[in-house]
Amino acid sequence: MKFWGKFLILKTKITACDYQWIIEEIIKNLNKKIIVAPVASHPVTLAYFKKDYQKVLDSIDYVLPDSQWVRWSLDWLYKIKLPDRIYGSNLFLKLCQNAEKRNIKVALIGNNLEKLKQKLKNLFPNLKISLLIELENKVIDEKLTKKINKKIKKLKKTIIFIGIGSPKQHQLALKLDVNSPIICVGAAFDFISGTKKQAPKWMGDLGLEWFFRLTNEPNLWKRYLIYGPLFLFFLIILKLRWRKI
Repeated sequence: MKFWGKFLILKTKITACDYQWIIEEIIKNLNKKIIVAPVASHPVTLAYFKKDYQKVLDSIDYVLPDSQWVRWSLDWLYKIKLPDRIYGSNLFLKLCQNAEKRNIKVALIGNNLEKLKQKLKNLFPNLKISLLIELENKVIDEKLTKKINKKIKKLKKTIIFIGIGSPKQHQLALKLDVNSPIICVGAAFDFISGTKKQAPKWMGDLGLEWFFRLTNEPNLWKRYLIYGPLFLFFLIILKLRWRKI
């Protein structure tokens, strides 16, 4: 179990830790609102251009390196050699496993939740899923946020998972009024429920998950073909500036 600290990547502070450390941190704070968000390079780059979104990421307690590219950037800039990235899908499953063992409830906010619930019940038969909030791909406006808050306000000792992608899940997490940890896990619900194809582990390990997702979800072209290269470009500029100091 290890925590290295928080380090600036572009304009976002990334929490450098391993799975065990962040899991214990979440479980220690079952009666407190903390927000945990594994992120790839896209949200970090998007926030670099959009000040309002940067404020959202700055308000998150633990922004974690979800992609290998963010993980590698910690090594390149700060010599922080993490044993692994904190991948949203893996964090979700590890937390569900811990919740089952420790008799902790979980709540799910996202889409296709019945499929996900069945899959989780197969994997973790004794997991207590206390609440499902199906969004059906609706726009997350003020009215819907109030409805969600009404449903979750009585939750206690519950880990809340949001799986609706970035930046929507981060913006929603900040607006939730609850004394429970909130974990933003992106496409994890879709991958685990089988709604979307997940990249093979070897592609994820080599930093090629973006290519797999692009071929299966071409509508994400802007995320991977524009924001991905921009992330690398700004990293190089940052590194060159540091060398001049």
